[in-house]
Amino acid sequence: MAGLGGAVVGAGGALLGGWLQHRQQARTANQERREQRGISVGDAALGELLSLRRHLDSVIMVASAQLPENWRGPVWQHLREAELAVLLIPNSGPLRARMDVIFKVLRNFDMGGNTVTRKSAGALVVCQEAILVLSAFLRGDEVLPAPRPIFLSFAEALELREERARLLAATEGMVGEDD
Repeated sequence: MAGLGGAVVGAGGALLGGWLQHRQQARTANQERREQRGISVGDAALGELLSLRRHLDSVIMVASAQLPENWRGPVWQHLREAELAVLLIPNSGPLRARMDVIFKVLRNFDMGGNTVTRKSAGALVVCQEAILVLSAFLRGDEVLPAPRPIFLSFAEALELREERARLLAATEGMVGEDD
């Protein structure tokens, strides 16, 4: 009887051990799939940013009169694709927070100057910031690089522009109340 009991306990232990091992392997495989997906979509985002940079370089090199009518179309397309890809990167909270600010500034690239060349040059600076930050994340750097001063100047200019618009809207609201 004792032998049979020992065999049952041994078999139960083997089954439990096998189940636990399988469960751990499944977790590890799931984590590896997530990491691989993160690398894949991160590479896609980086590819879109590099394409955007090439497009902006070409816009800067062409005289404004020779630019196609829809030169902004590829800017928006590459930006949108890069933003969507960054959203799909798992376990990337600090990266997303940083890229949200960069993308916000990049979406407002028209504020960079009064000529196509100046606007494109400003967008190029912001695009390079995005490439630096995303590249550091994909390399696995412990800390994302600090924002470059030239990028901060664009981010601060956008903040001031938004604050001015809020104040103007509030002032217009007050003027309407007096009527």
